Amino acid sequence: MDSHSYPKGAAVLHVLRAVVGDAPFFRALSLFLHRYEFRSADTHDLMEAFKDATGRNMDGFFDQWVFRPGHPVFEASWTWDDAARKAKLLIVQAQDTAKGVPIYRMPVRIGLFTASGKRVEAIELSKREELFEFSCEARPFLVRFDEGNLLFKEISFPLSREELLYQLGHDDVVGRMDAAGALAVRSSEPAVAAALKRTAANDPFWAVRRSALEALVKARGGEWMAFFKERAIDPNSRVRAAALRELGDRRAKSLAPFFQERFAKDDSYIAQAECLSALGKCGDAAAIKFLKKAAAMPSPHGMLKRAAAAALKSLPGAADGPDEKSFR
Repeated sequence: MDSHSYPKGAAVLHVLRAVVGDAPFFRALSLFLHRYEFRSADTHDLMEAFKDATGRNMDGFFDQWVFRPGHPVFEASWTWDDAARKAKLLIVQAQDTAKGVPIYRMPVRIGLFTASGKRVEAIELSKREELFEFSCEARPFLVRFDEGNLLFKEISFPLSREELLYQLGHDDVVGRMDAAGALAVRSSEPAVAAALKRTAANDPFWAVRRSALEALVKARGGEWMAFFKERAIDPNSRVRAAALRELGDRRAKSLAPFFQERFAKDDSYIAQAECLSALGKCGDAAAIKFLKKAAAMPSPHGMLKRAAAAALKSLPGAADGPDEKSFR
């Protein structure tokens, strides 16, 4: 058993749930758990439970996803045929099949975002390369492969700047996070930076706000310094930590008092540790006393001690500070 077995097993169960549907999936799981309670069971027993509970033979699914190695690797692209009023989606299964990895047969949901709203189409994949066509009243703002994020996969699906900006504001959580990451290379562009800023401040889900903050890697200047300071008081500690990390990467000594203030006011060890790391990046020897005091504070797994020790190592005149090895 290696570190991939359990995560892949969970991911495959998620795919199986998408294939059979919620009610049959949980009915089959209930049957399996009650049939084999206090007994050992294996994958073949699970297959039998699904067959008995759903009336469907899932041998082909288990052969692809469990008994054979690998996972699907997709290369997707789409074009708009204005004359035919159709979106054409090309999907290639690019995984290396030399060592037994299959060409997967599976259902996939495609999201089409238009002025009329989002429409979801179901397709069935079964070949190395396939082209699908969808009639639309106008060119979609976005074509989304694997609507609902149901598949265990790798995918390359290049989108234009306009599509990514639309996705950032209209897709589901995973799609918005993907869009933020893809837009990072263009974060110096005013329109992109403005959209990422809005998302970092206002998106309802913390992980999307964090992704947008992390995407603003090329944003520079006093305005952005003030913005990241604002995000350092986000309701979620992981967003605050991302903002503090970005501010620390500016390596500005003038920010040292701000990091000390946030350390004192924040109630999250994650954010506090980021404050200490940022103090080390500032290069201000005046922070040595503060860091040594923080190093003596208790925290889960010595989180604050480790961060303080690492920060002290980067500051001149802190040679007599705590040794990071002593916190292991």
